[in-house]
Amino acid sequence: MDQTVLVVDDDPDVRFIIKAVLERLGYEVLDTPLGARALQLARNVRPRLILCDMMMPSMDGVEVLRALRANAETAPIPVIMLTVVDDPEMKKQALKAGANDFLSKPVDIEVLETHVRNLVGDGAA
Repeated sequence: MDQTVLVVDDDPDVRFIIKAVLERLGYEVLDTPLGARALQLARNVRPRLILCDMMMPSMDGVEVLRALRANAETAPIPVIMLTVVDDPEMKKQALKAGANDFLSKPVDIEVLETHVRNLVGDGAA
């Protein structure tokens, strides 16, 4: 079973840390700073999970999420939104758009591991 996770965040440090943690757990990790590229990768690779930043330039996380949910091939992919802002309205928008979960940045490594395993299982599986 494919255990690919897609990380979408405009911060290279966040992508690096999340990628390192998930690869250590046995997941294959793809990453991009661009929402449009994330949509392309999601259609081509169909990852088991997408971790997506809420606030990115040019295409924010909610726009990415809406586009994922509007495509029959990518709609079933679970999406965890990453956010530094604790804004209930932003979270409502993301939930309405189809977010499965939220993680606050900076991301707690143990919490990240737990959320990912809950949605897709163990990476080494």
